[in-house]
Amino acid sequence: MKTLSILVLTLLIVCLCNIQSKAQLPKNYQAGCYYDTSGVKHTGLIDFNVSMSNFYDRINFKTSDSAKNQKVPIAAIKSVLLDSDPDTIHVYTEWDTATYERTQYFGQLCTSTPSTHIYSRVHLKYHANGVDVYSVGSPGINVKAPGGTVHISGTPSTATHYGSYGSTASADIQYLYEIDGSLTLPIYRSNYKEVLTKAFADDPELVAKIKNKTLKFPDMKEIIEDYQSFKGHAKSK
Repeated sequence: MKTLSILVLTLLIVCLCNIQSKAQLPKNYQAGCYYDTSGVKHTGLIDFNVSMSNFYDRINFKTSDSAKNQKVPIAAIKSVLLDSDPDTIHVYTEWDTATYERTQYFGQLCTSTPSTHIYSRVHLKYHANGVDVYSVGSPGINVKAPGGTVHISGTPSTATHYGSYGSTASADIQYLYEIDGSLTLPIYRSNYKEVLTKAFADDPELVAKIKNKTLKFPDMKEIIEDYQSFKGHAKSK
């Protein structure tokens, strides 16, 4: 009986390890560099690899093709810059107002206003085991935002089927706004009018479009681009 229990336990461990390995997406290294929190630059090859249990909480880094992979946690990273994309990816902190937890994420600055900064990141939705799950990440999907291309990961072949699980995935841009220096909160359908009318108060025409619903929540990208255009005209005067 004891031998049978040990055998069952061993098989369970093997199965769990196999599931984890299958969940891992293929690595897609790209030339670039990252700056750690001390400001030191590390140049080499970077991969934003994700798995079922890991969405952008680290990067894979190698100094060269033949070098050993290093798993660098997001807590040790200040920013990432890929040679293929001139837009710098920064590490920001999201604050959960319900749990008071703080979670770091990779995102990009979209625009700065007199009262706040607005950032963007990829918001991934995938369907697995009959349930829709939302997480931060973008396996194989490059999504354009006003600040540039947000999140590069995986390979194009993983864009619609998430690893061996076969769950379908889609991604869109999620916007967040700064509330206190390093802290940010998401912009939702329920709060976008309040947040954006305050953030873009220096652009009365845009505020009016938001208030009268000429521009709605699904038009976030257009709203931010409209403000960027306003800033550009203001600078040229």
